[in-house]
Amino acid sequence: MIPAEVSDANPGMIMLRYDLIGRGGYLYFTQGIGAQGFLSNPAQASAIEPVMVGQNPGEYVMGDWVIIGGQNTTIWLPCCRARLRWTEGDRWYELDKEASMPQVDYMTRDVMIQMALSLVYLPDPIQPPRADYLASLDEAAPFAGFTILAPTVLPQGFTFWYASYDKDLSQLKLNYSTSNREQQGVTMVIVETPLDKVSLNPGIKDWKKFEGEKVDVNGYPAIYFGDASGGGLNWDTADLHITLSADIGTREQMLEIGRSMK
Repeated sequence: MIPAEVSDANPGMIMLRYDLIGRGGYLYFTQGIGAQGFLSNPAQASAIEPVMVGQNPGEYVMGDWVIIGGQNTTIWLPCCRARLRWTEGDRWYELDKEASMPQVDYMTRDVMIQMALSLVYLPDPIQPPRADYLASLDEAAPFAGFTILAPTVLPQGFTFWYASYDKDLSQLKLNYSTSNREQQGVTMVIVETPLDKVSLNPGIKDWKKFEGEKVDVNGYPAIYFGDASGGGLNWDTADLHITLSADIGTREQMLEIGRSMK
């Protein structure tokens, strides 16, 4: 989940944004007090379906306005976005799903209504961290079971995104990305595996045979690999095997990032 946003231009309103793991979609939950303040664009009238969210009136819409083929006019496309709006007294709410992918096809009108009911009437208890989406290194530490190394130097515009832990491979993956992920920014990935678990992953077991330039990362032998699309490093510390790869960066930048992991 992206941290909640409070808008100075829209007092009395708060927005929560959830990113689809692996990219490609978003779910926005917006709520406010006072006059109706829905932020998303109005829908085509014929696409609006009146619904009830419990005892509260609402509306459901599937579709969005789009511009196709460089035309100057918009047309209504009845897919790829679903919105549920409802009010309760002086409060208004909106769930806005912007995704058309198999991972979120289950989120139908009825599912969104049930989600709305749980948000309003039956809030879920706090859930424990998920191994496939760990929001911080502190959340990741108990899963990893080792001292996590993280870079103190990052490419310009990059921030920590999330971590994931693969129990079968005893492997922790740190994902970094440009802060504006809605623009499908480039990524940097760091994979850390305890040396006594490297044999579980044939892809890195024989990393010293990989093609590349022999370099040094904090006194440890490493291999640099790279081309016009990015680069990275492979090396062993005293306890871990580390693979760093990025869609951006020169040889010098990759070495600087790798050497900042202490």
